[in-house]
Amino acid sequence: MVVHDSFVVRKPLEFTLIVLLIIFVLLLPVYFYTKHTNAEKKAPDVLVPETYSETWYYFSPDSDLSESDKRQMFRIKYENNFVQWTGSLRACKPLAGLSTLSIDERGEESSDVLFTTQDDCTMIPVGSQVTYKTRLVDWKIMSFIGKDGEILSWG
Repeated sequence: MVVHDSFVVRKPLEFTLIVLLIIFVLLLPVYFYTKHTNAEKKAPDVLVPETYSETWYYFSPDSDLSESDKRQMFRIKYENNFVQWTGSLRACKPLAGLSTLSIDERGEESSDVLFTTQDDCTMIPVGSQVTYKTRLVDWKIMSFIGKDGEILSWG
């Protein structure tokens, strides 16, 4: 009686590569379909049409809102949405291709808005009025934190 070894036994590496290639070809359309549907689901950028003063009214320590109400309001209305405000440049710190800007909006000793941008802000003198747009990502007791900022004008 003659026993023949199968392809799997004779060439296990080749068999494994063939199976992996078949799985790859079968899953490729699934990858492109999910990539396409996720791109459509991306929310459009929203610009909140409020001034800094109007926004600060809700989040200041003197506000009538409780801390939990402030957090909920920030999450619903402001988080990951853009604002466009004008303030005085307090500091610009370049770091690894990004710049961190500190903006004074109320004339206090602390910075009211901190955000990162890819714009080069080193040529803007401290104290200049800067109109900027940034995506708010967090809010601390006395400051708003942003990312993806853009310097629109200064002077």
